[in-house]
Amino acid sequence: MYYNVRHIAEPYENILRDSSNHSTCQLVIFVSCLSVDALCATKMLSQLLKKQLVQLQIVPVFGYSDLKGHYAKLDDNVNSVILVGCGGGIDIEQFFEIEPDEHVIETEQGSKKFKRRLYVFDTHRPWNLDNLFGSDMVNCLDDGTVEEELEEERKAYFRLLELDDEQDAESDEGEEPENVEEDEDEDVNDTEKDEDDDEEELVNRKRRAPDNDKTNEKQSRKQRRQEIRDLERVIEGPLLSTPFHCKYTRFYLLWVNAICIIYGLRSWGQIRWTLHIHNCTIDYIRYCRTR
Repeated sequence: MYYNVRHIAEPYENILRDSSNHSTCQLVIFVSCLSVDALCATKMLSQLLKKQLVQLQIVPVFGYSDLKGHYAKLDDNVNSVILVGCGGGIDIEQFFEIEPDEHVIETEQGSKKFKRRLYVFDTHRPWNLDNLFGSDMVNCLDDGTVEEELEEERKAYFRLLELDDEQDAESDEGEEPENVEEDEDEDVNDTEKDEDDDEEELVNRKRRAPDNDKTNEKQSRKQRRQEIRDLERVIEGPLLSTPFHCKYTRFYLLWVNAICIIYGLRSWGQIRWTLHIHNCTIDYIRYCRTR
């Protein structure tokens, strides 16, 4: 699941509601120590949450192995986990070995919800599509990349899910896997033959076909596999590209200031002052690194 900046109120309200217990800490923020932007954003976000009487714990991490180790030690009463500066390029549920069904609880109204939610607040791209489209437990805060640049990938992702369901339905009906292996062997043989022999081989194959229904089933399976390969290439395109950061160099401030404006926590003068301090901090650290 993902949220655009325009819908910042919904995930923020969820965090406040799930962390409303003032006696225990129910919110943990994991922040990457390798990003100055992430550190500054975490500081400002924690101040905003503390103003609304939310108890939280900030855990700096130096890498994904460190992140996984700290996550495994979380108490069961932690309802919200925020990842700042990390998590955007990995499958969160698979990485943390999360079973979403184990975190589902029933509310007083009889509806179901997740006991714990994870919020990914990261500038690293490309996004992992399983976080965006395949999980209701993971919430990604996006800067517009999904709607503007990942429309084809979104369609391909959901189409692949439909094809997987169709294959599962056929296997449940008792279709023999040997037929699938024979079809795959035929696909390999077809690609290895010369174009001059294609027409003759096609005629011979039709003559050998014992039944038109079986031939149609084989052709439909081949078309489905070809469609799956094409869709996988569409999805793998962004994943194989060189990692980069999102187009907004002040991505974190964009979200934090959006929260401030919506909830009236800061005036425009305070926001501009925060921007100035943030930029000066980054420039100073970069200057120290070059010396």
